[in-house]
Amino acid sequence: SDTGRATGDITIKATNWREILAVAERSGVLPSAMLPLLERGLQALSGLSGPDTSLDIPLTLRDGRISLGFISLGRAPRLILR
Repeated sequence: SDTGRATGDITIKATNWREILAVAERSGVLPSAMLPLLERGLQALSGLSGPDTSLDIPLTLRDGRISLGFISLGRAPRLILR
């Protein structure tokens, strides 16, 4: 069931994304081996709009799924109000 799953479009914005990656690596959240691959991917995304120090990532939530353009990222998170 898709009950509790959001639908629509959302844009994730991040400035100084390289510094965010560096902090994630230093804190152990991001494995060092993944850093170059992630940097290349985010560099490509940052070149799509605005300065290359910022990211504007448009995501679509539909039918219980979340996607970046035509790339499916998986199931959309379930939102539960308590």
